[in-house]
Amino acid sequence: MNTQRTVLGGDEQALIFKALGDAMRLRILAMLPPSPSCEKMKNVCQLVEVLGGSQPNMSRHLKILKQAGLVRCQKTCSNAYYWRVPESFEELREGLSCLADRERGTGH
Repeated sequence: MNTQRTVLGGDEQALIFKALGDAMRLRILAMLPPSPSCEKMKNVCQLVEVLGGSQPNMSRHLKILKQAGLVRCQKTCSNAYYWRVPESFEELREGLSCLADRERGTGH
């Protein structure tokens, strides 16, 4: 377990917050499983069917989430299936917690 906590503020975290700053991307994340489980992963068509919008727009949202490290995909034939990356959310939570601790004056 990593005992050293880091404060948010780098380019990587800014990319994550930018990715999370869109309502559709938040809905996409809510639909995706936290691991690459065959029966739960979603492809672009499945997400469009449930959330609406167009396939190109959905693909763009998924690309942004993937670039931010929040989702991964597995390509099979002509489809890519997506899932969340729990470790990214844990790192984000820890960074926010560290920032909150510093704000309260309890950080290290």
